[in-house]
Amino acid sequence: MPQFDFTTYSAQIFWFSICFFVLYYSMAKVILPRIRGIIADRKNVISDDLLSTSSLNEQADSTRSKTDEILLAADIKYKSAIDEAVKEAAKRKEKSIEDFKNTAEKLIEKSQAEIEKMIQGTAAQNKEAVDNLVTLTQNKLFNS
Repeated sequence: MPQFDFTTYSAQIFWFSICFFVLYYSMAKVILPRIRGIIADRKNVISDDLLSTSSLNEQADSTRSKTDEILLAADIKYKSAIDEAVKEAAKRKEKSIEDFKNTAEKLIEKSQAEIEKMIQGTAAQNKEAVDNLVTLTQNKLFNS
């Protein structure tokens, strides 16, 4: 068997040593530094991303708080505008009711005056008609 041949051990050990040191040197001096550089770059990118994320979170929080303040101010302004509109509507309603009452009272007074005139006019006509009737009745009774 060739693996038990002692004459080839020295050549195998020599080439093993050469291959091992070439691979070790290439790993230690070329490949591993590149991997370390890539890992360091990734850590830098991640830390930069985390810093920018935290600053963006702070900006978002400040924007959210400003938005909440603006919404609160708008809500207060909205409610005060509604209250003013309700008060104005109530004033207009009261004024309209008062104007209607005044107009209705004037119309009632005018109607009452006209009714009073009619009553007086009809009373005079009734008296005249009764007087005419009495006169006619007297003339017929006494002339006949």
